[in-house]
Amino acid sequence: MKGKTSGEPHAKRPRRSATDQAATLIDVLVATMILGIALISVTESTSRTVELKATLEQDPTTAYVLAKEIFELAQTLPKQPSGVTAATSPTQVEALDSLAGAEFSPPLLANGSVDSAHTGWTQVVDLALYDLDDLGTPTGEDATAKVGAHQARLYQLRVAVLQGTEEVGVYRWWLTP
Repeated sequence: MKGKTSGEPHAKRPRRSATDQAATLIDVLVATMILGIALISVTESTSRTVELKATLEQDPTTAYVLAKEIFELAQTLPKQPSGVTAATSPTQVEALDSLAGAEFSPPLLANGSVDSAHTGWTQVVDLALYDLDDLGTPTGEDATAKVGAHQARLYQLRVAVLQGTEEVGVYRWWLTP
């Protein structure tokens, strides 16, 4: 029996065929391509996150203030329907129903004037009715119709604030009919 000793040459590895070598090269190229795509995706995602974070760090206060202007205006408006809905200018805001579906750009202030200091900002307003027994689901009733004081209902005022086309914040308040 012949044993290997440290002086004997090592056995040669079997040589890979050209097909095996090509398959290995293709595997490496595919893996490199996948890693490249993943790296690009991560870089783009990180870049977008940093941009959005910078916007949100600067603008949530502005968005809240602009939304609160609509809320303060809504508190001063008559609840009796005016018949004007989806207002787009201060002159169209006559009663609470005027805010249902309203959109103001530049934003509207609580005193009814236009906030020209915030051009590029938009307030999108919605009004929905809720039953006091189920504040999680709108009733589906027309929020622009008169709601009697005897009915157990609340209005939910929803104000979305956009800067350009980017939604910066959505705020909700309850109002009594």
